[in-house]
Amino acid sequence: MITNIQAMRKLKIYCRIALYVCALLINGNARGSNLQETPKLRAYFAITEETIHVEANEAHFHTFTITVPAQEKFHESKVKVSAFFEHNELDKHKIYMPINDSLLVNGSHEVIREFEVGFLVDKCFEGIIHITLMGIDKDGSIVNIDPYNSKKTITIKVDNALNPKETEFILFTGTNLDFFDGIKAKELYFMGTYLFNLQKNNQPSNHWFHIYFGRNRFISSRDTILDIPFSSPILNQPLHDSLLFLHRGFYNGERETTTNNTFFNIDFLIEFDAFKSNYQRFFLSLGYGFSMLSIDRRVRNIEIFSQDTLSVPFEPRIRINPIVPKLQLNEINNRLEFGVMHVQRNDKFYIKTQVKVGYGINNYPDSFRLNSIDDNLTYATRGCLFFRIGMNAIILNPGLAFGVEIVTLSPSQQQFVNATLSSALDVSKIGALFSKTNPLIE
Repeated sequence: MITNIQAMRKLKIYCRIALYVCALLINGNARGSNLQETPKLRAYFAITEETIHVEANEAHFHTFTITVPAQEKFHESKVKVSAFFEHNELDKHKIYMPINDSLLVNGSHEVIREFEVGFLVDKCFEGIIHITLMGIDKDGSIVNIDPYNSKKTITIKVDNALNPKETEFILFTGTNLDFFDGIKAKELYFMGTYLFNLQKNNQPSNHWFHIYFGRNRFISSRDTILDIPFSSPILNQPLHDSLLFLHRGFYNGERETTTNNTFFNIDFLIEFDAFKSNYQRFFLSLGYGFSMLSIDRRVRNIEIFSQDTLSVPFEPRIRINPIVPKLQLNEINNRLEFGVMHVQRNDKFYIKTQVKVGYGINNYPDSFRLNSIDDNLTYATRGCLFFRIGMNAIILNPGLAFGVEIVTLSPSQQQFVNATLSSALDVSKIGALFSKTNPLIE
């Protein structure tokens, strides 16, 4: 019995010794791990990624913020800022950092400071500036930086608004949109626009020529016509004593009109530097415009009332005004135009807007004349005031365009509206119909 009690006491002593040794080993390993882990200095950027737009051939400066929390262990250590271009293109793109390009760590409070990086871009360029942080202690030794938000990238995109191309030649092909019976694609739409600079001493000037041409279709119209007078000869009835017998009266109906427009314009442009910016340009225009309207007019649901028969003396060329259910007309307009043009661009869109007024000569259908037994459409000429507002917007990638214009002719007060959906093709990139266009403002 005594032997068993002594054995139990020895076992307890051995267990306590084993537990003590294990504790010593665990504590030693923990201390060893702490000794092996190198402390890291905490410093981070407020914003780690930015994209900025700049102008070519000018020095630019960009401000960014660095925050260093209070860290007693790194008190009076230094955080140094450095920057470099991707791909090491320092021969063409220079970076400038201020002389004071570092800040000191404070052990008792947070330090926040703004820095400025300067750079020069001398051509069309999309590059990335990388900004990094490096820790240096009081003895000049390198200190590891905590990787959280410790690196920054600045993407640079050059806007060439002040360094435009000397020419622009874009072709638009697509369809006209007709809202007459719901949105429908109608007829082929085509337009070419050619803009080129009139250089002076081999240098770009503020003077340009703008030529554009094409064919579109105005939105169809339908209206109700009431109390329209008509007169037409009675067919298969011989003349008596040089008299002509006519039906005469009034009618109502529904008129549908479809108008196709073939046009050509040439403008002399003067650019205003005062309105020029990274994203827009402004021009004054003076030019000549030509348009030929092919008008398809139909009258449906004709209702005749107040009809009688009239005899009139026959003349070789007598004017009549018959009911014509289907008629094709041509109208030609030549004019001088004065207006403004605005060009705007961002990363995604290229928008060109024109507002014009003008005065010209309009050759238009006048009336029917009866020549023997043939009906002939006659034309008349008159002075005509002209107003146009048009806008064309291109989605730069993939090169889709939407256009709209409103044209008013006076004194007839005719108003035409056109809407188009098309693809824009830069002729310099003719290999791909839906390639990104290369418009005036890069």
